[in-house]
Order: sequence, then C-alpha cells, then structure tokens
Amino acid sequence: MPKQPVLQAPPYMVGRPSGVRTSRAAAPAVPEPKLRLTGTVLFLYVMWFIILFDPQWFVASFGPQIALKLPTPLFAILLLITIAAGPRRFLAPLLVFIAYVALSLPLAYARGLAMDVVKTALAYYTLTLATFTLVRRAREAVPIVVGAMGIQYGTWVILGARTGQISWDYALFNYDAFGPIMVLGLASLFYMGMATKSRRWRRVAFVLAAGCIVGLVVSFARGAVLSAGVVAMWIWFRSPHKLKNAALGAAAAVVLFVSARIFEGAQSAIVAGKTSTNFWTEMQSSFDPNDPTRTDREVLWHLATQVYLTHPVFGVGPNGFGAYAADNFEAGTVGGSYNDNPRRLWGRRLHNTYYQILSELGTVGALIFLWMLWDFLKRNRRLRDPQRVQAWAARTGGRLDLKYLSFGLEASMLGFVLTGYFYNELFDVHWLYTLLTVNALLFYVTRPDPRPAVRPVR
Repeated sequence: MPKQPVLQAPPYMVGRPSGVRTSRAAAPAVPEPKLRLTGTVLFLYVMWFIILFDPQWFVASFGPQIALKLPTPLFAILLLITIAAGPRRFLAPLLVFIAYVALSLPLAYARGLAMDVVKTALAYYTLTLATFTLVRRAREAVPIVVGAMGIQYGTWVILGARTGQISWDYALFNYDAFGPIMVLGLASLFYMGMATKSRRWRRVAFVLAAGCIVGLVVSFARGAVLSAGVVAMWIWFRSPHKLKNAALGAAAAVVLFVSARIFEGAQSAIVAGKTSTNFWTEMQSSFDPNDPTRTDREVLWHLATQVYLTHPVFGVGPNGFGAYAADNFEAGTVGGSYNDNPRRLWGRRLHNTYYQILSELGTVGALIFLWMLWDFLKRNRRLRDPQRVQAWAARTGGRLDLKYLSFGLEASMLGFVLTGYFYNELFDVHWLYTLLTVNALLFYVTRPDPRPAVRPVR
C-alpha cells in the first residue's frame, strides 16, 4: 500500500465456575476501586487516538501541513514519561522485532527509505511500552480496548463505506488499504457485539459489522473479499451456536448481494481502471491467470524471491526491495511491464507482506515475525482461562466478556494474516502492532489474584 499524501457482556458469576473442580479454594477476583484517571493515562489515551484515527492527516487535508509534524514531539514526551515511570513489561517478541529493524538501518540498501520505517516502528513500540507501563488496572485498559476493537472500525465504516476509501487519510485513501481494514473490522465488531451486555450496543456493533461488508464491496479489493470469506468461516467454526450464527451468516450474505447491486459501477472500480464495474465479474477475475494485476504481482513476487536468495539472512533492509530491484536487475531479465525498463521498479511495493519480510528482512526477520504471531496466539488462548475471565469481569464491572474479546482479537489477526498475502501491511499501517499490544494488555491486566493455599482441616 502506498504511503502517501472500540459494550457490555453477559454477566459473569464471580467465583468458581460451575462444573470445574479445584483442589484449592479459588479466591474471588477483587473488584478494583472506582476509576480515577491520572494525567499521564489521559495523555496515553490521546496518543492512542492519534494512532487509531490519524487526526493530524484530517487537519492537514484543510491546508496546515504542520499538523503532520505534531505527533513526533508528542511521542518523544510519551517516551520520557514512560522512562520516568519505569517500564516493567516489554513484550519481548515485538521489542526484538523493532530492535532488529532499527539495527538493520546501517546495512539497508536504501537508508533514506529505511529511516522512515525505523521512525514509524519506534513510534509504534513507544505506544506499546507506554501502555504496559502506565495502565496499571483493568478499568484503565477498557477505553483502549473499546477504541481499538470497536470505535476505530466503526468510524471508518461511517466515513468510508459508501466510497470505499477515506480521502484524507495517508493509507486509507487507497482502496487496497480500505478493503483489508474492513476485514479486520468485520471480525472485531462482530465479537464486540457478542461481548456486550447492552442490547442497544450489540445492535450498533452488528450494524457496523454489516457496514464493513458494504465497505468491502465498494472497495473492489479482491484479496480482501476472499480473506473476509475465510474469516467468516472461522467465526462460524469458533461459534458454540453454529445454527444461530449460520442465520447471521445468511443475513451477511444478503447484505453482500444487496450492496453489490446498489453500488455497481462504484467509483473505486473506475479509478482503479477495472475491466468491469460489476462486483461479481471483478471477483471472478481473481482466478483468471491472464488478469494484468495478477500477472504484475507474480512478477514482483518472483523478483522478491530472487532478492531473498541473494540476501537470505538479513535481506536488503526495510523498504529496500524497489530500490534494490531497480538497480540490480537488467533489462530483459525482469518480465512483465518492467522488462524493458527495470528502473520502473524503484519504490514499487510488493503487495505481499510475506515476500516483503523475506526480501527486506531476510530469514532472521521472518523468524522474529513468526515468534510474534506464536506469542500472540499463546497469550490470546490464555485470555479464555476461567480465572482470567472472572478477574476481568470483576475488575471492569462485567461490561465486556473477555472470552469474546479474545475471539475478536484472534479473528482480526487471522484477517491480518490473510490480507497480508495481497497487500503491504507491515510498516505502512498500525494494525499488527495494535493487535499485539491490545492482546498483551488484556493478558497483563487479567492476571488472577494469588490463591491462598488451604490447609487440610482436622
């Protein structure tokens, strides 16, 4: 993707779950005192707002480009606050990944392009580190969770579902970026609706999830639509009430067919130069071996493989594929539309997160990336432990069901992994880092209270 110009759950009974036998007396989760936010936590919320909603880009769209520079000093202040507070948790896989990206800068083929990536990656990790340091209680985590898993996607649906883009946003102006975020939003909003106890907010979440389907149709992003189908099947597979969710799936299919009919001839298809403005015709072209977009990506992926084989350990550095390919492949050896003039590859994106990792970060970067995914899944599974579910319910007032939040994060990560095969999502957008951070944050704030050992009674 080119880089240009967040409810209430069914009430949980606090105590030992029914049907679960324990050899020790389970200590009930201690409710937390009434939430009183400090200035540092409020400042942290502001920084989350900047990451999730890109307000500086909205302001800059009216002219004042200085707004784009404001987040940099704010992140510097956040880092100083975090260091003064004394960070204690670092999320080792993400820390190692960010450190690896930063340390690769001296060896990067295009250092200027790599520097932009390093700055962005450091900003993402600063927010992660600050979140683990400043958020001490579960209730303080709720606004971040709701913002990242609900309000964020709902905002983009309201602003962009009708056009398939956010015209002022640096990433979501691109239809191929708006489509993937609708996949993540579909999964997250559905489970936010399942998590809340409020019928009103459940309806709102489900309506917004349906809006994500509309956004997918209007974006004409074929890879995102295919990924959404797999995510929907995964949600159904995860459901203990498969018949009920099958009815929801049927309703989603109705939304899909109706929106495909209403938005036929969408502007996204016209701007992208699609051969057809009919949604179903465009989706069928995904399986056409002669489709020009498919051919172009296959050429790029083949070149990325060649770059990886040449630099298999560390790659050519962040954002270095296009520059390296333009300088090191000769005319007549590239193929596709680049065959006569390989210089056209300069700055070209791979439209694939995994080929990007291999060619730009090498085997070492790929292994660290797999470590991050494995750590995410391990922590996410632990969130469904009965003790953690009870602790979260007691400490937050039972407004959201942790089990469904964990499923929402899991399904959203699946959406990220799937859409990553068709689009660049590693550094251009915050999605991966937000999912890792929110997942780990829930893991930290739901640690069960220590259980006192019970001595046998004579």
